[in-house]
Amino acid sequence: MIETILFFAVLLVLLPALGFFITLAFFPKKELDLLERIVFSAVLGLIFPALFLLLENQVFGLPINFASAITTIIALLIVSFLIFYLRKRK
Repeated sequence: MIETILFFAVLLVLLPALGFFITLAFFPKKELDLLERIVFSAVLGLIFPALFLLLENQVFGLPINFASAITTIIALLIVSFLIFYLRKRK
């Protein structure tokens, strides 16, 4: 029951935030308008964690479970925020 609630919390909070920071890392703020950023956030927030989880599983043999998924999503969130922050400083 708890894992189900956490799963939906991840879907509603972390994935859109991850997609938003990925769009900020790839596209400068003035390059996309709000609607484009929202659409790209939804798509990239779903695709990037799935690709990285597949890569971790195939290359490193890590099992795909709740803990590895959360860890991957948080790591991608931190990396994309750092890329955005470093690009913004320049």
